[in-house]
Amino acid sequence: FATTGATPGIGGTDSSGTRWFTPSTSDTQMMQAVNSLNDQYQALLKALGGTGTAVFAQGFSTDPKGSAQSNVHTGVFGPTGQVFNAENANVGRSPEELKAALEQQSMQAILAALQSSELPSVVHDYLASIDVSTATAEQIRAALAHVAELKALADAVSMLPSDMAANLLSAIGVSDELDVKIAEFAVSFKAFAAAAGELQDQLDRDPQAEAIKAVAAAHATTFEKVGLARDALSEMLTKYDGSTEGTKALTAATGAYIDAQVAALAEINNIKTSLDGMFGNTLRTFELALMDTKAQQGFYVDEALKTVALLKQTTDPQKIAELSKIVNDDLVSAFNLMDPKTQKEQHDYLKGILTDAQAAAGTQLDLAEQSVVDAGTQSQQILDKVQLALDEAADKQREAAQALIDAAQAIKDAAAQQQTAANTNVAAANAQAAAAVAQAAAATAQQTAADTPVAVAVTVYEGSGGP
Repeated sequence: FATTGATPGIGGTDSSGTRWFTPSTSDTQMMQAVNSLNDQYQALLKALGGTGTAVFAQGFSTDPKGSAQSNVHTGVFGPTGQVFNAENANVGRSPEELKAALEQQSMQAILAALQSSELPSVVHDYLASIDVSTATAEQIRAALAHVAELKALADAVSMLPSDMAANLLSAIGVSDELDVKIAEFAVSFKAFAAAAGELQDQLDRDPQAEAIKAVAAAHATTFEKVGLARDALSEMLTKYDGSTEGTKALTAATGAYIDAQVAALAEINNIKTSLDGMFGNTLRTFELALMDTKAQQGFYVDEALKTVALLKQTTDPQKIAELSKIVNDDLVSAFNLMDPKTQKEQHDYLKGILTDAQAAAGTQLDLAEQSVVDAGTQSQQILDKVQLALDEAADKQREAAQALIDAAQAIKDAAAQQQTAANTNVAAANAQAAAAVAQAAAATAQQTAADTPVAVAVTVYEGSGGP
């Protein structure tokens, strides 16, 4: 005898008041059996979406020395008391009959425990319709397999509109044929709802507003296109549902937004450079026009020196090229304005400036190359949101996959536990049978000894007795 927990009010016990059977030689095997029953119950309860607790008790007795039939007793206790009690004192004497009786009561106990638990209404109503006292082990196994299908069907129906789902849920389990039709309808309605949603989206379109928007987009500047792409991405984020199609659409909108940023930034930089060059050249022309030849020579040389200083501070390849050209042009202009004598006097000086500029350009281009290799991209706030949404979608995909894995494992565990329980019961029955054989052999040996005459030789000595 063994139990998985406290069994208050247990009836039909032996003289101890806590056991159904006094022999304890198979208590270890029976402990394994009731633990297996509890594991199967918990696995099925989880797979069926229920909650509850149950205590299982089971025991048996045999009469290896006599002719009495074996006795099997199984019970289930819930929070409110005993919910199942089955005692069979006419099991038979063979190990096979003992195994079959233990298996029968074990399946009845699991069913009774589920019936007393909190379960979805479809599952509860179907299990409640089964008479535990008359259902066979095979019938109960078939019922548990069917109720798992009902649970899956109920989950699918629950995703329909609430009023429709409520009525269909009450119809589940009436007949297998109707359940098949309900399942087909759930799949069909889901597809219809998606198609109807797409149709409604088309009906809700405003052609005039779309036309105005299309014209504005066609004539939008590069800068304005950034705002349009950002608005489109923000709208896509509000509709993002984590699906594969939704992820593809969000990817396209994100790419369009980044491309618009790149185009706008490139255009801004080009315009800045163009404007700087235009206004700078005009001012330079104004200044040179007011200078005499000597002042112009000084201007070019001074500008060349300042430009070399700027050259040493930039790593932008384009600016390096522009500044290098300015230095070169200034020195050539200054040299051409000098007379031969001055050219000879200033030759080495101007050459030094030119050599310094050339070395600075080479150094800065090397730094520019390294910065390109080491550079990373700076994330924008909306791109962080996109990444977060993508991570959450991936988590949902993993959760969905894990749910399927857990469901499959629950079914495997339940089947394995049932097999373990059956094996445990067989081992217990075999142990009892072996004990019965051993006891019978001992009884035979005792009988043989009793039937064998014993010769006792007694020698009486004179004076050793009484008077």
